[in-house]
Amino acid sequence: MDKKPKRMVPEVRFKGFTDDWEQRKLGEVLTEFQYGLNTPAISFNGIDKYIRITDIDENTHRFNVDNITSPKETNDDYLLTEGDILFARTGASVGKTYIYNSNDGKIYYAGFLIKGHIRKNYDSRFVFETTLLSRYTNFVKITSIRSGQPGINANEYKKYTFYTPTLNEQRLLSTLMQKLEKLLSLQQRKLEQLKQLKKAMLQRLLVSKKGKLISNIRFKDFTETWEQRKFGDIANRESKQIESTSDIPSVEYDDIVSNQGNLNKDISTKKAKKKGIEFNDTNVLYGKLRPYLHNWLNASFTGVAVGDWWVLKPVKIRKNFLYYLIQTKKYDNVANLSSGSKMPRSDWNLVSNTAFSIPNTEEEQEKIGIFLSDLESLITLHQRKLNQLSKIKKFCLQKMFI
Repeated sequence: MDKKPKRMVPEVRFKGFTDDWEQRKLGEVLTEFQYGLNTPAISFNGIDKYIRITDIDENTHRFNVDNITSPKETNDDYLLTEGDILFARTGASVGKTYIYNSNDGKIYYAGFLIKGHIRKNYDSRFVFETTLLSRYTNFVKITSIRSGQPGINANEYKKYTFYTPTLNEQRLLSTLMQKLEKLLSLQQRKLEQLKQLKKAMLQRLLVSKKGKLISNIRFKDFTETWEQRKFGDIANRESKQIESTSDIPSVEYDDIVSNQGNLNKDISTKKAKKKGIEFNDTNVLYGKLRPYLHNWLNASFTGVAVGDWWVLKPVKIRKNFLYYLIQTKKYDNVANLSSGSKMPRSDWNLVSNTAFSIPNTEEEQEKIGIFLSDLESLITLHQRKLNQLSKIKKFCLQKMFI
């Protein structure tokens, strides 16, 4: 008995849609495929924005507004409008895409980008979302191969094939993905605001006023003058070497989320035995190799620090205060005055002899540590929410598209 031909339908669909999806080439769905403006970027003039490959975020595909520029010369033929999708045509980010959003303002696109404009009977957001599928990623990997720098030209982009449903189903999917994108964008903003707040509070709570031995802001009822103490007087380095076991896991650089001090995996499942410095819940770990990576951990368990770590033991100072002290700008600056260009390491002699302002009472140290710890917990919660939303979007792309 002959097998029925495989139906081209997604695993999950909106109710009421049963028709097969149809294969289309990108050139049938988008028109124009125009190369961008060849003019240098200048300082932002307050009106005209210039989008280059580097201005498209690698992960979110949004227009990155951290370093807005303007084109030196403008030409309205290169002005983006609703329904436009940009494609990176060369370099390491070849294949990266961006869909124009009128909220991004007046934007001209640069020469290493290709613009396609949506045709009738197709939804631009739906088409853009198809560029986030593994099908598109594989197309880019294969098509961009060159003898030199990777690249994809307009004619090659036109040949990319994917599957589309009816316009009504496209629009429903587009609306769903836009809602998810708005939630992701909002959550990302909340997270960034909390991170900026923590950064500001580190400087305000742990750094003394210029020329004075008190912090910029203080908790109520604390009035005593702070004291200057060398780092080597408030922290010792542990050195006992042991081997990791099933009960005493190892911690390596790859296990840490940089700048956050969280573990990125369940290290209790590690099987390989590795030798390193023993630590426990009284210690703070600081990554001395390439200190600009900002690897640190406020240990809450017994383990083995494998690699270039300083395992710090607080001396007459609260552990939480020490943990946040190593995240301040002053400590970071000193720790990065390191030797070696390719694999720089922090210099203990330099760090240990640097003086920091420390509250005289452990009660004030503890108060500061608890406040920053609570703030960090809030950041972790919002990061978790962002990760969950990202997983939901990934699920929708995998199950509701072909």
